[in-house]
Amino acid sequence: MEGKVRLRNMVNIFGDAYCVLSGPELKVYSNGDDAKARKSPNETEEIERVDDWDGKGTINTYENGFLFVTKSAKKIQVLAPSAEEKESWM
Repeated sequence: MEGKVRLRNMVNIFGDAYCVLSGPELKVYSNGDDAKARKSPNETEEIERVDDWDGKGTINTYENGFLFVTKSAKKIQVLAPSAEEKESWM
């Protein structure tokens, strides 16, 4: 699975990213062109599972949220552009 999503970063701000999930390996790129050109990813994580997320933050509630849960139990909050794309990731 691959596509454009929004990921929450270290300072709790969502930013655009292009993710490629192949088996348990998640590669995060700045954009789809970098992924298609097989450039080095900005980040690589080993994913244990993908969980639903209700999108509730401290201040806002976001639509189409889900979590990438890494093997080290890190939870990466993700927003899909649509409910259909969220289902595809899950």
